[in-house]
Amino acid sequence: HTAIMFAAKGVFHKQQKSRFFRTVPWWIAFNVFQIFPWAVIETGLFVSPIYWLCNLRKDFGIFMLFWLAAYLLNLVSSVFFKICAMGAASMGPAALRASFVQVMFFLFSMYLIPFSEIPNGWVWMTYLSP
Repeated sequence: HTAIMFAAKGVFHKQQKSRFFRTVPWWIAFNVFQIFPWAVIETGLFVSPIYWLCNLRKDFGIFMLFWLAAYLLNLVSSVFFKICAMGAASMGPAALRASFVQVMFFLFSMYLIPFSEIPNGWVWMTYLSP
């Protein structure tokens, strides 16, 4: 998402300078496609095989809850990477910033490091990690 947003950044600034539209309507229009059709399809294609192949509970209600959690994580990650792209002057720092924060989220999500082994000074990061 960082590369896509960074590519759109030039178009945005050019059109904003010409006063085609304001920032908020552009941001809403740019994200409507991401939020509704694309994220739903992307999450469905990812979650459906994972959920059933991992032999999780065979309950459709629980599956939909799992799908909803994955969908929200997808949206949060997407918006975060877009913000990283919009806040950087070039693609290098944007990708570096996004990669660093993503690694920190993975480290402190309690999948790679159990909660009992996280140093006391870093426990707060587990609450920020999606």
